[in-house]
Amino acid sequence: WMSSWLVSNHWDVDFTKVVWEGLDLLDQHHHKFLSVLITISTIHLVSTLLLIHATLFKDRKFFIPWIITDFILNIIMSIIFIILTLLMFFINLVMALVFPMLAVLVVVFWFLLWRNILTMYTSHKRFQPVQPVPDIRQVAPNPKLKSIKNSSEI
Repeated sequence: WMSSWLVSNHWDVDFTKVVWEGLDLLDQHHHKFLSVLITISTIHLVSTLLLIHATLFKDRKFFIPWIITDFILNIIMSIIFIILTLLMFFINLVMALVFPMLAVLVVVFWFLLWRNILTMYTSHKRFQPVQPVPDIRQVAPNPKLKSIKNSSEI
């Protein structure tokens, strides 16, 4: 299907060859590509579960994996959208106008979500569990207090 579509659309010959070589490379190594994609998705899923845990239990340290993985995915997604926007000029002029607008909306929304979670991470500093006050019977006597007590008796 893809081969006939590439042949039927009359693009630049060099561009068609590059796309064809890229698709052949992807076809030859599709198992590696899918395993990397599944690994990245699993890592991000685990970090998202940690984000849910952090939100429910107000535990600040569990925000960090999601913030890091989502920032990396945001950068990768931005690069992919830039590349695809440049490729759209070779496919169709209407797509070259519509796709960038949709891509910018998605990327801006994704970065907005990331910023909101980062803001939540910084605001959760006040929600950290307070260390329990030690029992007075377990506290070691302070030597300075003895000297003050003894000086007041004199």
